[in-house]
Amino acid sequence: MIITTDFLKECLEILDLKYTELDDGRIAVSFYVEDTFPYQIVTFIRIYDDTMISFSSQAFDYHPEGDLLMMANRHNCRCHTPACYIDSDGDVIMDRTYIIDADVSPHYLLENVIRPSIYLPLDGFIYFELSNEELEALREKDNE
Repeated sequence: MIITTDFLKECLEILDLKYTELDDGRIAVSFYVEDTFPYQIVTFIRIYDDTMISFSSQAFDYHPEGDLLMMANRHNCRCHTPACYIDSDGDVIMDRTYIIDADVSPHYLLENVIRPSIYLPLDGFIYFELSNEELEALREKDNE
C-alpha cells in the first residue's frame, strides 16, 4: 500500500480526530485530555515519497524542570517508541518515523502506525518526569 495524504485524512476521521492541513504539506492533529495531562498535544505528520511517514509530537507550554537530557534518555531507555529528544528551544519532542512496505494493509497502517503514533506520545509526556521508582510504584498501584 502506498500511503497518501487522503488515506491519512480518512484514518484521522475514523479515529474521530480533528486535523489541520498546514501550508508546508504537514498535517497537525491536536488533542487535550485535561484529567490525564494538562497540556495540549499536537502531532505533526508528514508523508515523504509515499513510502515514509513521520510523526512529531509536542506538548505546548509544557516545560518540565530538571535535567531534560537525562529525562529524555531515561524515556528512550524505557520505550522504543516514540523516541524523545530535546529541540533547540528546549522543548520535549516525541518522534517516530516509519518506512511503509507496499504489502501492508490499510487496517495495519491505521492500527499499528497511525493510531499508536498519535496516542503513545501522551503516555510519554505523562511519565516523562517520573523516576523509574516512581513509575514502578504507579504501575504497582494500578495493578492492585
